[in-house]
Amino acid sequence: MELCGLKKQPIWLWWAIDRTSHQIVGFALGERGTKTAKVLQPQLPMDGHIHYCTDAHRPYKAIIKAEQHTVGKAHTHHIESLNNKLRWYLARLGRKTHAYSKSATALLHSLLFV
Repeated sequence: MELCGLKKQPIWLWWAIDRTSHQIVGFALGERGTKTAKVLQPQLPMDGHIHYCTDAHRPYKAIIKAEQHTVGKAHTHHIESLNNKLRWYLARLGRKTHAYSKSATALLHSLLFV
């Protein structure tokens, strides 16, 4: 999910959610590339029986084994719904609002209090 930060530096929230329990497994804030994906990777459980469903964003391939990875929007509806709820509850996450965070640290703290 894209978050508002400095105009020239958009910040993305990467998060992993357990589809069964709906609990947050891990999250990272940063740019959209492999560097931020690698921040999220150590937080993910990598047991052989665990399966990950993502959209077709390329950095996921760098952190998730192919046999544990399903690509497709059909399996990401729950996390997209949660992204929408976060934007609704926290004005600073909205793309066009005056209540956005200019600091990545302030943005991180506001997410931790939700």
